[in-house]
Amino acid sequence: MNTQPLAMKLREINQSEDGGRMPKLASAVTHQYVLKHQSSLVVAYASACASEVFRIFAPEQPYEKEETLRAVYENFNQTLGWLKYASSSSSRRKKDHDDEDDENEDDEDEDDEGEKEEKEEEEEDGKKTKKKNSKKSTKKKTKADPANPPPNLERKRILFEQSERLLRNIAQYGLCVPVLDLEDKSTSVELAKDLFETLFDATTAKTEPIIGENVARVLNTMIEEAAEDTTVTDGNNTGNANYNKSLFHDEVLEHSPLLPEILEQTLSRLVEPKKSQNPSAHALSSALVVSCSTSLHVPTQKFLVKSIRNLVPKNHALFNLSKKHAAILEALASVDAAVLSTLWPELHEEARSEEVAQRLKACALLGLSLIHISEPTRPRLISYAVFCLK
Repeated sequence: MNTQPLAMKLREINQSEDGGRMPKLASAVTHQYVLKHQSSLVVAYASACASEVFRIFAPEQPYEKEETLRAVYENFNQTLGWLKYASSSSSRRKKDHDDEDDENEDDEDEDDEGEKEEKEEEEEDGKKTKKKNSKKSTKKKTKADPANPPPNLERKRILFEQSERLLRNIAQYGLCVPVLDLEDKSTSVELAKDLFETLFDATTAKTEPIIGENVARVLNTMIEEAAEDTTVTDGNNTGNANYNKSLFHDEVLEHSPLLPEILEQTLSRLVEPKKSQNPSAHALSSALVVSCSTSLHVPTQKFLVKSIRNLVPKNHALFNLSKKHAAILEALASVDAAVLSTLWPELHEEARSEEVAQRLKACALLGLSLIHISEPTRPRLISYAVFCLK
């Protein structure tokens, strides 16, 4: 099966009953030979095809087997990693533009060609020896993985284009949701975690606009799904929708295996060491705090409150990050001070503690948050903070 033309053809099919008329389509693009193929190009095209299959068959689930769904999302994450080749796509466009310029300058360069050829002939003999020596080492490198050679510029361009298409489909059609349907929840959470980690790691100065506009949708969708999949009830409120909604962030943060992983992937980019390791990912994380305020602010606030009180369990996914709550609080103050508005009453309570160390910690955290707040909003927020501390 040639996946390249199939990927192009599937894009033309609308989301409708067409999927039901093609029962073999879903299984064809997820055949083991395709899913486990050693060629990165085949994996990329297969991922693009699978994302189109999800779109065409929606709202029906095209894949019922657990191992198939898992393999598809493993390929998705691998393909999204090739977003890092964004520069290759722009280089290709630049090359095409340069080729056009070269054609216009051919007539002017004819006189120089003869001189260049003579010079090249003189240098040829000297280069032959170097080529001969390097040829052996090149052959050795190629033999290391003949089925998947190092990507050249054209290969990288194709990989980037397929990964970009995949990301847009995931964001636009909510293709991050089916992974949560896996019965093995640990695998489900691991794949979702890998999805965010891959996107953050692939973020560069060139890919940030591409990733940023789509990852916000993915993040909002995943947090909503985390709430819906986490049911906490008691005997007096079973079936009460308002009750379950009120528990959205308080209990979900503790009981959902997914939400802590999302917070960890997002907030850890705001502080060291990841902040310095990838400044573009840090910028993306900062942008998400602002753009995803509806879904991200409240769980972030709950996490910080628990961290200040040292209530995050050691076996929790956010335990290590909770030790950096002061740095996170400081970072959030410079990104979006609104995230911290509900923390000041909490710091007020801490500042009135009988424990001297606890009072000093609360004052220090308050100071860290206020010094980074932008000048226009600082007076109002300082007044509110002073009121809380009275």
